[in-house]
Amino acid sequence: CNNNCEALPNVGSTFCSGGSCVVNICMPNYGNCNNDPSDGCERNLFIDNNYCGTCNINCATRPHISSSSCSGGICSLVCTAHYDNCNGDVSDGCEVDLRITN
Repeated sequence: CNNNCEALPNVGSTFCSGGSCVVNICMPNYGNCNNDPSDGCERNLFIDNNYCGTCNINCATRPHISSSSCSGGICSLVCTAHYDNCNGDVSDGCEVDLRITN
């Protein structure tokens, strides 16, 4: 392979395929979110607001939020005025418009 694959940042295990390093497993709380083996497991999934908990969760793109953060791999949301996260599920953001009554 002629590459020191184990020296890549935050990797748990790698292997060589076709002369290139392949990230097999990342260290706990890290992810290879860009699928580029040259920079190893580049994202800290415990604190990265764009990759929170997994490579597929971006806290900042949830609907009707004014701010967000990632701590411990879990998104925390602050809702915009008149909206709330009534179901407690951050995946759908602040889903309820409090100005609408049934």
